[in-house]
Amino acid sequence: MNEIYDVVIIGAGPAGLTASIYCSCFHLSHVVIGDVIGGQMTLAPDILNYPGFMEISGKELTDRMVSQARGRGGIIIQDLVTKIEKIENYFQVTPAGKEKFVVKAVILATGTERKKLNVPGEMQYAARGGVHYCATCDRQDYHEKRVAVVGGANSAAQSAIQLAHAASHIYILCRGNELSCHAIWAEQIGNHDNIEIRYNTKVTEILGDGQRVTGVKIVSDNKEQELLVEKVFV
Repeated sequence: MNEIYDVVIIGAGPAGLTASIYCSCFHLSHVVIGDVIGGQMTLAPDILNYPGFMEISGKELTDRMVSQARGRGGIIIQDLVTKIEKIENYFQVTPAGKEKFVVKAVILATGTERKKLNVPGEMQYAARGGVHYCATCDRQDYHEKRVAVVGGANSAAQSAIQLAHAASHIYILCRGNELSCHAIWAEQIGNHDNIEIRYNTKVTEILGDGQRVTGVKIVSDNKEQELLVEKVFV
């Protein structure tokens, strides 16, 4: 039998790395396995609401967490777990790299995946801070900007209202012919002169100059056009 660890932590985002630090505090031998070290945190150009830091990038905070976890004795492996089996009194965890780990306990810290548009330009400009997935985290980055908010449910409506206090103009780009948010949010949207709703609209591409977002390509009522925006919130 392979070396037996006390714990395997599946997921290497903030929860997984924090679990590693706690395991070290209890002197538990453990391995952290994650497909993306840092998880969704790595997508944040600036994090403004983490205690202890006025402002820090997602990458820097990831590096600090990884350094602390490894410094306490945690083993961190970038890989994707494909199989977990119960064998007698132990678990056998198999990553795609095929090295198997035998452990007494498994912690699942797999987090979540943000909804993506899956259109050209999205990942390129998300990495450069032009495409956001958390309006609360990045609100100050929208100051006096023209913004596209993609969606029509509660998350899009609430975010548009929040961002309306900072942005110069907001387009809500809704695929349907009406918003699907709660009526109270739709009512509040109507109180903001700088929010414009485009119905029956689909984003097909995020445009930019290589460094920053310059617009979005949309199809609305079967007609293709471009909107000039500087930020996109999905």
